[in-house]
Amino acid sequence: MEWIKEDDTSWNNCKRMMFESSDVKGAFSLPEKESDNIEENGYWWILTDGKEIVGYGWITVGKDDHEISLVIKEGKRRSGLGEIILDNLVKEAENLGAQRIVALVKWCNLNPLPAIKLLYKKEFKMIYHGAEKGLEYVVNNLSKFQRAEVDMFFVRSSQK
Repeated sequence: MEWIKEDDTSWNNCKRMMFESSDVKGAFSLPEKESDNIEENGYWWILTDGKEIVGYGWITVGKDDHEISLVIKEGKRRSGLGEIILDNLVKEAENLGAQRIVALVKWCNLNPLPAIKLLYKKEFKMIYHGAEKGLEYVVNNLSKFQRAEVDMFFVRSSQK
């Protein structure tokens, strides 16, 4: 596996196809057309298996908080690639000076549980109404969040 930082923050068709696949469709705010920059304070990374791109990672750099997003190519999910990308994004965010790393799981994600479990495994905690919530609480209330169209906000303090 190779982890590569892209020099260009523009949106392209390869990213669109992966981010708009069936079970994550709508889980990201996406630009309308190719070549649009998603944000000026952000960076794309790609994960390849030597033959093809198997996933993307994104970091939005804030003053103290850095927000991360990731997606794995359909057909390659649930194979450990998400953990590889998440570990690399956390390391990159910390190297960029993040005090806190933030991940958002959107209510419209059709299968959010694998991502939520991975975030908890990597020491992220859900913050809801100003309080930290454990994994059991999130699992027990997942359908409530989705029905109410509430995005789930996860935070991890930097280890540096």
